[in-house]
Amino acid sequence: MTDRDRQIAALNEAFAHKFHSLAQYIAQARPYVRPGQEAALREIEAIAAEDARQAESLAEAIEALEGIPHAGLHAASVAELNYLSLDYLLRVLIEAREKDLRQYETLAAELAAELAADGASGALFTALREAAAAQLQRLRARTAPAQP
Repeated sequence: MTDRDRQIAALNEAFAHKFHSLAQYIAQARPYVRPGQEAALREIEAIAAEDARQAESLAEAIEALEGIPHAGLHAASVAELNYLSLDYLLRVLIEAREKDLRQYETLAAELAAELAADGASGALFTALREAAAAQLQRLRARTAPAQP
């Protein structure tokens, strides 16, 4: 696999996560929102909008490398998230963002040379990592303290 192919594969992996945004799914899954949690739902909706913009940027980066964006299939497990409490869904989204952040860091480390040579893709992975970290911070601020 060439450096370009590895780079496209990594961008496609990130594209699939953003295209099949868990935040977007949660926002549309009609969660149970307790009074006072409206701001948390708006935060999830804002993250979903960020995901959509990032998916578009990733698709453009893939196409700039003469690749084809592939989103793959939505994970079937997300269907289990309909109509659940927002508290629970926030925790699910936090865990998913933590995993995404680790994955972006791993991909960036594995492709350090390729991303350094292609400044646009390198900047895109940096933006993905920074956005995931900021989103995690905002989501954590919206979670209720754990019940004993």
